[in-house]
Amino acid sequence: MAGIVNENIVFPVLDLIHRELRKYSSTSNSNSSPLEGEPSVTLYREHMQDPDRVTGADLFYESEWKVSIWMKFGSEDEEDFPAGVGYAHPDYEYYKYFRLTQVTARTFDPSGESMFTYNIGLNYDDEGRLTGTSVNRI
Repeated sequence: MAGIVNENIVFPVLDLIHRELRKYSSTSNSNSSPLEGEPSVTLYREHMQDPDRVTGADLFYESEWKVSIWMKFGSEDEEDFPAGVGYAHPDYEYYKYFRLTQVTARTFDPSGESMFTYNIGLNYDDEGRLTGTSVNRI
């Protein structure tokens, strides 16, 4: 199944998000970063088709800041599937329900106010290979 390699993308993506948020918070504040140290983590598994799949995480820091990360899997739009993957293709379900397509990371201060949000879209070529990301700060 095509999903095995893509499943392993989740952890490097989470690590990149964590590092970028730390970098941003340390440059935007003159004091030490509120995202300093190793966070406590709560994982969420809310996938419709796979109850064991991690779909989100909350990272809690000693400073009482929180980073919520949510992952979107699959696509209803067959235009997003690789060329030649239609309803009868053996990997159709993977592309419809399981391929990582978007990550959203939202950072909250100790009072619960959202400080910044990043939407990260994963870009794939016509053969289904990851080619990069599109990052938008909201």
